[in-house]
Parts: sequence; C-alpha cells; structure tokens
Amino acid sequence: MEEVIQGKQSNEHKIASENE
Repeated sequence: MEEVIQGKQSNEHKIASENE
C-alpha cells in the first residue's frame, strides 16, 4: 500500500513540475 501512495505522490510531483 505504501508503494502505491509513494507512486501517486511521485506522479503528482511530476505533474506539478510540468505545470510550472
């Protein structure tokens, strides 16, 4: 379960970086 949350956070961070 933690791996899924980590992957989600990483994906959101990637999207945020691209959005900037």
